Order: sequence, then structure tokens, then C-alpha cells
Amino acid sequence: IRHANAQGRAERKRLMGERIKQLWQRAFPSQSEEDSIFQEITNSFKLSLKTRIYCFGVLFGISLLCTLLSTLFLATIVLHPATFAILYSVGNMSALASTCFLVGPLRQIKLMVKKVRLIATLIYLGSMIATLFCALYLGSYLLTLACIIMQFLALLWYCLSYIPFGRSVVSSLVGGVVNSIV
Repeated sequence: IRHANAQGRAERKRLMGERIKQLWQRAFPSQSEEDSIFQEITNSFKLSLKTRIYCFGVLFGISLLCTLLSTLFLATIVLHPATFAILYSVGNMSALASTCFLVGPLRQIKLMVKKVRLIATLIYLGSMIATLFCALYLGSYLLTLACIIMQFLALLWYCLSYIPFGRSVVSSLVGGVVNSIV
């Protein structure tokens, strides 16, 4: 009888705990339905740490290769802006994609659209699109070069947002250099 009574108490405690958990989740939902769908998709593509590191390394290697190859075509940007723009932009896109393997795609997107780096993200992605548009559609090497410079600076500003006080230090340095020149 004591054993059955103890089991009944344990079952009541478990049911009470589940009920409290349900009430808590209703009162304070931690995730929206969209987040849970994305989480479900992300969970279905779970990779081991070793696989994620390999994938990161391969994509980052492709990124470095494309970026280095693009510098070979920098001298010919006047004649063939598309070759340089494609290699440089693909290098940047694969570098960005490589980090998805380290932190996961959903977390990467959430980090990119945080208030502190949203503007840098939009300028970075927009300048990549503009670079390809200017090179492939317009064929203008001057506009392509301007977009490449904007892409590089936006990437730099984006990366600095991950370093504590990175942006403020660089802003102070640039401000000091400009003030000393002027």
C-alpha cells in the first residue's frame, strides 16, 4: 500500500509539473510558431562538429581561392569587370556561408539582423548585388570598382561589429588620421 501510495504521489507531482509548464509556456511563449518551424528544419539537418568544421574549412578555402584569383584579374577590370566582380563576390558569399556551418544558419541570420549590425549587413549584401549588376548588366568598370570598395568597407564594418569596441577604435583612428591631414 505504501509503495502504491508513493507512486500515486509521484504521478500527481509529475502531472502538476507538466500543467505548470504548460501554463508558463502559454503565459510567456519563448518562441513564435515561425521560430519553431525554423528550429525544426535546422534540427533535421544536424551535423557533427567534425563535419561542420570540415564544411567550414572547405567553404572558407573556396572563399580564399576566389578572393585571391580575383586579385589576379584586378589589373584587367577595365576590360573584363565581370570576371573580377564574380570571383570577388563569390569569395565573399562563400566566406559568409562558411560561418553558417559554425553557428548554424538560423543563428547566423539572427546575428546578421541584430540592431548593431543590420545596416552593415544590408549595405554589404546590397553592395554585392550592386557589384554583380554593374559588372554583368551595365559592364561599367568604374561602377563595379566603386561597388567593390563599398563591399569591402561594409564587410570590414560588419566584422568589426563582432569585436568589442572594434568600431569605436577604428572610428577614432580614422578620425585622428583625417584630422591630422586636414
